[in-house]
Formats: sequence, structure tokens, C-alpha cells
Amino acid sequence: MGVRRTVRLAGIMLLGLLPGVHADRSSVVYERKVILGLPVNVITVNLNDPDVCVTAAIAKGGIGTSEDFKSLINRVHPAAAITGTFFDTRSLLPVGDIVVAGQQVHQGMVGTGVAFSGNRIEFVPLSTGRKEDWAPYEMVLCAGPWLVKNGIRTVRPWAEGFHDRSLYARRPRAAIGLTKYNKLLLVTIDRPVYYTHVSKVMKALGAVNALGMDGGSSTALSIRGRIISKPSRRLTNVLLVYDKPQAYERAIARNRLVPNLRRKPVAPLAPLGDALHPPVNSPLMEVFIEPAG
Repeated sequence: MGVRRTVRLAGIMLLGLLPGVHADRSSVVYERKVILGLPVNVITVNLNDPDVCVTAAIAKGGIGTSEDFKSLINRVHPAAAITGTFFDTRSLLPVGDIVVAGQQVHQGMVGTGVAFSGNRIEFVPLSTGRKEDWAPYEMVLCAGPWLVKNGIRTVRPWAEGFHDRSLYARRPRAAIGLTKYNKLLLVTIDRPVYYTHVSKVMKALGAVNALGMDGGSSTALSIRGRIISKPSRRLTNVLLVYDKPQAYERAIARNRLVPNLRRKPVAPLAPLGDALHPPVNSPLMEVFIEPAG
């Protein structure tokens, strides 16, 4: 085997690159596409729009309970929604950490964190079994596995603490991705496929970084109340997109995202780079590549 080389990634995208952009319906757009021969549902979210907000919600009964996807959507009224992180079908406990409005509502310690703070999103790899400090972030949802890292396709669920054999089988799949133009991609494939196929699809869609979300019978996607991918089971958590700040604030104020939520102030993070030129030597994540031959 050749000598392995390490590619250090920043995994950081700054939002708000285009000043003066205001929310309208074009900030959250749904398309049905055929990518590499596969029918794919794609919602594109313009994260350059300062009115767009990404957050998470859990079932109405709280952690350890589930809720019908349609019921959840009707309750929280997002512009778009996609399946969240995996959960144990017996205990209904999510496997990944969840932070909403600055408050950690669940600790799972598996996967990779999609973390938002103000106008910035980071992909934060976790050390399996170690507690992460999410204090600087407004929202965190830990999912996985990695599908694309800094433009490089990679699928290694075991390295992120995932051991469920269904991750290595053909299933309907859900994924999120981020393009170099600060567009968030919410993607579902209703046909059973391997994660390697999803990885190819996400890269073809222009994702620089992409993660798998809960799939199989949990695969879910909606746009403005319309169900695009309907899960066959009740869900415990979802990732949401709002394109109107008032709708997001109203959902928090009425405890619709998390029961009895107490919002915590979040300190802004120090700037580390920009979306198109992330810091070269950021220690946030590493990918090991073995040259062919």
C-alpha cells in the first residue's frame, strides 16, 4: 500500500456572504431530479439569506417519545424539514447529541455534529464516547455517516461509532449537504440504495461536505407543509428550516420545538475563515487517503 497522506479540513462555512439578501420563497426551493440514474428529492436552502434559520425539533412528548411526521410538521410549521438523527427503536432515544436554541436537550455522543451559531455552520467530528462542549452553538444535530468531506467522497460508518448493520444495506436514504456557495441541501432517495450511492449523488449535486441522516423507514422530507418523502414509522427528531424569523421565534416561545425549553444566550464564535477559503490547517477533522497502486 502507498504511504497515507493526511488532508486536514476546515469543515466551516460562513453564512451571509451576500449582503442585502432578504427572505422570500426562493430561499427554500424543492426540485425532483434524476442524478446518476436515481430519482432524487432535493430542497435547496439559501444560507446567504440572513432570515433563514436552521434548527431541530423533537417529538411532542419529549426525549424518549415519537410523533407522526405530519403531526410534527403541522405543529412546528417550518418551511422545510428532513429526518434527524438515528434513534433506538425500543427506547426511542436518539443516538446523537441534540442542541436547540443553545440548550442541549439530549446527549448521544455518536456521529458528526452539524453545528450552527449565528451566521456560521460547522461540521464537528466527535470522539466516540466523549462528551462535547456545545456551549458556543445555537443548534447542533449529530448524525452521519460522512458522505463527502471537503469534496472527497468517504463512507466509513464504523469510524464514527455507528454499528447498525442496516447502514451497510440498501435502504431509502436521507442526507444533508453544503455547497461552496453556501447552499444547504436536504436530500432524500426513496428507492433503496447503498450509502456509497448517496455519496455519489451528494457530490454530483455540488456538496463540499455531506452527512447521512436517519433513513430506511424513517426517511422523511417536507416543503411548506407538503410531505415529499413519507416515513412509515413515527419519528423522534427532525431538522427544520425556517425562512421567516417570526415563525422560528414563535415556535420557540410556544415550546413547540422542545417541551419546556429554556433558551440560553450563545456567544459569537471567533472568525476562522470564509466559505470559499477555509483555514488550511484547521484541526477540526482529518481524512486519510491511500493512493491507488
